[in-house]
Amino acid sequence: MFSFACEQETVKVGKTVFGGQPGENPTVCFGTLFWGKKWGVLDDKKLAEAKKLVQTQEKLSEKYCVPALADVYVKEEDAEEKVRFISKATKKPFAIDASSPKARIMGLEAAAKLKVLDRLIYNSINIGITAEELAALEENTPAAAILLAYNPKDLSVDGRLKICLLYTSL
Repeated sequence: MFSFACEQETVKVGKTVFGGQPGENPTVCFGTLFWGKKWGVLDDKKLAEAKKLVQTQEKLSEKYCVPALADVYVKEEDAEEKVRFISKATKKPFAIDASSPKARIMGLEAAAKLKVLDRLIYNSINIGITAEELAALEENTPAAAILLAYNPKDLSVDGRLKICLLYTSL
């Protein structure tokens, strides 16, 4: 089996362990929730459907011994509502994801307000991170964050490493 020559770190959020040498810990399944036009404005019916999806994922996670968590897609207008929903729908770690820095910041601030930063995985720190986003992360530090090592200006391994080196000081 493949293994990295250098030491690999692990991160534990709740009971979920991420990282390590390949095969050391199971891959974690991120089930995206609230992505797409189908969700639109949330109402009781849509929230009930979302809760059922979270519960189904948790049952399948237990049955097949594959750790899983909800990756909640937020928008500026609904970030707090969605973070409140997921914080009540599960006691497991969850991630927030968004297309805009402002929406990610709003999700992060909602998690801080609801006192669930210890379960939050920030998805993601990327090449387009803003000064405001960095400041919000410093003020409201989540349990973990995903570093998206994608550099559209340099698609080589060196380009990816530049991003990693840039953000390892965060």
